[in-house]
Amino acid sequence: MLEEMRQLATTKALGKVRTRYGLSRREMTAMYGLLTGEKIRTTAARAGVAETTMKNYRRRAYVKLRVQDGLEAVMRLTTDLVRYSNSAGGDESGR
Repeated sequence: MLEEMRQLATTKALGKVRTRYGLSRREMTAMYGLLTGEKIRTTAARAGVAETTMKNYRRRAYVKLRVQDGLEAVMRLTTDLVRYSNSAGGDESGR
């Protein structure tokens, strides 16, 4: 499942998701780590920030995604990534 998520999360699809929700680069990094099952400590280390800072990025992303927790965030992001990965030049608004 995690490998499928990594394949689904292409650079183009991630960019569209980031734009749609107005996520910062760091917030998207936090969401990518969540999507791929990475521990928050690992995501923070990869981004070169403290674990508490990465938790703040994650919380801010939840607000922008209008979700309450990580499970809802994964469900919302997965839906959008599938949509954007399957669209070939059609409506890119995702709405």
